[in-house]
Amino acid sequence: MMATANNSTHVRATCNLHSEKRNYRDYLRAKLSELNVMDFNYTECKKFEFVSVRGYNCSNCTALFDQSDYMHAHTDSYWYKCQFTSALAGAVKRPGGEDNFGH
Repeated sequence: MMATANNSTHVRATCNLHSEKRNYRDYLRAKLSELNVMDFNYTECKKFEFVSVRGYNCSNCTALFDQSDYMHAHTDSYWYKCQFTSALAGAVKRPGGEDNFGH
């Protein structure tokens, strides 16, 4: 992972990665300089170039990024303390919210 991070500028997650046409629904992209995915202790707002969850999206905004030694990296569309709040509409409200792109 370190070798990949050292030779990359961005991190992204998406669904249906290998489809013929790039689909930017359920997609996120961030600069590694803004989001250090090698640090495993985050539960905070981080800046993303683009975030899309269930058709709700924002550009150059913050969204929750959560990961730890015991939790796979993910965003949470029910988190309301960051700029990306449009996905609150229809988000799962169970304890812990709605995890996206992992966990």
